[in-house]
Amino acid sequence: KKYYLLTGFEIGPEIQAAIESGLILNCFQKPFNLKEIEDCINK
Repeated sequence: KKYYLLTGFEIGPEIQAAIESGLILNCFQKPFNLKEIEDCINK
């Protein structure tokens, strides 16, 4: 399974730890770049 996070908030320590451990592949923040999100998910 692949997990991504879409948020309007800052990346806190818990989210950063999840990204570093590989639990979350990427975190997208506002303002969202739809092309970037699409490219990342389609990898």
